[in-house]
Amino acid sequence: MWSEMAGGRIRRGSRRIPAWLERTVRRGLAVDPARRWPDLTTMLDALERGLRRTRRTVTLIVAAAIGAVIVFGLGLLAPSAPQAEPCGDHLVDEVWNAEVRAASSRRFAAVAPERSAATIGAIDSLLTPWTGAWRFQRSSACMAGPARAARVSCLDRQLEQLRAQLAVWEKADAGVVDHAAAAVAALPSPGECVDARTTTSPASASLLASTARVDALQRSGRWEEAMVDAPEVLAQAEGTTELVPKALAMLAVARVELAAHARTAARDHAIAAARAASHAREDDLLAAALLLEAAVLIDDHRAADALGVCDAVEAFAARGLPGSESIELVRADALFQLGRTEDAIEHYRRAIEQLEVAAARDPSRRLALASAIGALGSALGRAERIDEGAAALRRALEIEEATLGPRHPEVGRTLHDLAALERGNGDLERAERHFERMRTIFADVHGEATLEVAIADSALAGLAWMRGDFDRVERLAERALAALVHTGLDEPLLRSQLENQLGAVQQERDLCSAAIPHYERALALSLRAEEPPDQQALAYLNLATCLSDVRRDAEARTAAEQALAAWTRAQVEPPERAQAWTILAVIEARGGERRRAVALADKAMAALADLDGESQAEMRAILQAEIQQWLR
Repeated sequence: MWSEMAGGRIRRGSRRIPAWLERTVRRGLAVDPARRWPDLTTMLDALERGLRRTRRTVTLIVAAAIGAVIVFGLGLLAPSAPQAEPCGDHLVDEVWNAEVRAASSRRFAAVAPERSAATIGAIDSLLTPWTGAWRFQRSSACMAGPARAARVSCLDRQLEQLRAQLAVWEKADAGVVDHAAAAVAALPSPGECVDARTTTSPASASLLASTARVDALQRSGRWEEAMVDAPEVLAQAEGTTELVPKALAMLAVARVELAAHARTAARDHAIAAARAASHAREDDLLAAALLLEAAVLIDDHRAADALGVCDAVEAFAARGLPGSESIELVRADALFQLGRTEDAIEHYRRAIEQLEVAAARDPSRRLALASAIGALGSALGRAERIDEGAAALRRALEIEEATLGPRHPEVGRTLHDLAALERGNGDLERAERHFERMRTIFADVHGEATLEVAIADSALAGLAWMRGDFDRVERLAERALAALVHTGLDEPLLRSQLENQLGAVQQERDLCSAAIPHYERALALSLRAEEPPDQQALAYLNLATCLSDVRRDAEARTAAEQALAAWTRAQVEPPERAQAWTILAVIEARGGERRRAVALADKAMAALADLDGESQAEMRAILQAEIQQWLR
């Protein structure tokens, strides 16, 4: 009887037993502790309420059923009797215990003292239910009959994953500390082993250990180190005939290759993992491999192909495959990349609904929930639904702060996205406060001369420009450029933005000769980064404006014409085209070609015709005066 309960195989009762009574009993015998009655008193109260509702005389069948429930309830709620044969549920305590926790805490405190306490607290909140679930599943597997071997094998593989994660923590640096909570949250759930079908042999132990190490390194952000181990894992995987270890190994390597943007190899190995999982009839593993392939396609800007893979996963997920929120998230990411923002928002919302239910039962899903809510916030911002997007990001921030602590880098990244939306909504004070806080977090974590700090300084410089504080713009932009030089990172897009900020400051001071070198560097960086044509057009226009101001007319003409050509390639007609035509008109007039100057000025006037802004009205007035002078 106990083995039937542990395996979730409770037979239907007699038709003479009332439906309410059967539901009450089944809840008391549920495999998942979270679905059972919280205690025996609550269960008996439910039985008593049901009996009061029953108008006919209670039969002996009901009385017997109540007796059975009491016996089972006492068994569920009282300490279990010693097992004649150990089930191995104690093994997890040999891997994670007070001594190991204390050692991890000391190591974390040595390399990240300001974040170690919050990190260990987060790990405790995640590992306590994980180890409890592992113990329960191991005990249940002991009594699972024919399914015992496959379930035990699955749980042992999961314990190897935890062991490998702790080994990485033994040599932790600050980056490993920052990834520690997310690494625990990413451990496979012991509940997944209930449906395991495959037993792995002792011969695959070495491959499984190597795979677990690669997974642990990848979860810890050490993908470069994991890439060093990948060839050996692949060689071992190619040499095994066991399908599940082969699939797990290929999947682990593909994850690392995706982190390294080695897309071709990552896709090849994800497909190989899917093939092995399919032959092994392990649907969960097959779905994970296919969704990783879809993620690789998205990283390779092939979102339409990724949607096709999602369709394939959903085709067999209809059979009841758990974790369908993963499909929704990958589909949403693909739709977002394709510019189908409203569709992406709908799928992010579906994933969030499922993750909210999962996170209520399992604390390890909270970070996935926060990530999904953050993605929704970004999508809402793209759709110009700024207030909704900011509200979503604030909710994500609350979850991350509660789980990871207020000084965690993931909190800093969410603060950046939130501040960007607040800036777009005109809430400059709140945006500045959040950019400043983001900067403080990353400066404390990684030091002043880092990419994240440079990004924060560039954003703060943008806010200073909006306030007209040009001295502050210059200080922040120069500091950010110096930080980038110190890191040795290329980052052409960010450097182009910073050079444009410095050029604009000099231009605002009527020092175009000083602005031109900044604008030239900004343009070269924009071209090297292969920015979209409309962004390149703005870089050409900035340069053309200052070249014309210092009467370097031949160079100014070329830059203005390049700006117009870039907008044509982009198939857009922004109002800034009026400025390019005005520059060309002025150059023609200075060269004595007044008729051509008037024709170009007319084009500029037409581009401004439907715009009501103050700056556009001022530009129209200037053009009108110039045209009148050229026509004399």
